[in-house]
Amino acid sequence: MSDSHITTEKEENIFDKITGLFQNEPRSIDELNDVIKDASERKIINSDSLDMIQGILEMTDLRVRDIMVPRSSMITIKSDFSLDEILETVTTTAHSRYPVISDDRLHESALLLVKDLIPILRNMNQSEAPFDLKKITRPAMVVPESKKVNYLLKDFKKKRYHLALVIDEFGSLSGLVTIEDILECIVGKIGNEYSKDVEENIREVASNVYHVRGATPITEFNEFFGCELINDDVETVAGIIMGKIGHIPETGSRISLDEFEFKVLNADGRRINMFQVRKISRSR
Repeated sequence: MSDSHITTEKEENIFDKITGLFQNEPRSIDELNDVIKDASERKIINSDSLDMIQGILEMTDLRVRDIMVPRSSMITIKSDFSLDEILETVTTTAHSRYPVISDDRLHESALLLVKDLIPILRNMNQSEAPFDLKKITRPAMVVPESKKVNYLLKDFKKKRYHLALVIDEFGSLSGLVTIEDILECIVGKIGNEYSKDVEENIREVASNVYHVRGATPITEFNEFFGCELINDDVETVAGIIMGKIGHIPETGSRISLDEFEFKVLNADGRRINMFQVRKISRSR
């Protein structure tokens, strides 16, 4: 057999192998999923890799509106908050970044990083200048609800942002989205050493001092405290408080109800997000 014949045969074998790789090329996401599942079944990739790849493929169809934290669940800081009010919000909710909004403007592209408060607190006794929130806020990334999640991930990486405010088609603030929200689409729920599997609606923070979410069902509140708050028209603790006073109270407001004192820790003009609750000792 001549050398030229051997060379030609080798070239044909290589050509067959290369073309064979593309003969069954997936033509849709579903077909690609089938190929990936087959690879997992044949132990070419493990189950964790399968879940991550499928998460990436599913992410290509997602819009920001599909994964964002809605406006009703956001914890925000008002532009006219005092330093004490900001610190109370920060210590209560323990986030690292907060959107800063104002009453007269629903969409506000400002962001407070908690680390920027540290120099203020360190020099508080030495500085005579009044606290000015605007001096320590940073510009926030603003994206539309319709933006594709995979493109937003590229923007986060390029601009080194971790959070973006989301606006609807009318330019009003509708939510926020973080880089963690996107990563959870790929790898599943991300926790940390301080997070719990289920976020508590009622949490004791000191002796006879509790933090209670506004959305806590009344039945859960009654069961926890062994009381009988009743209002047939509403289902949540925030609802029963607003029903008593007839409006949405401002942050810092105090309301007494039966054997409890409620202090509003966070409210956004539409709803009450968090209370501080104490049981009141009543003399007989």
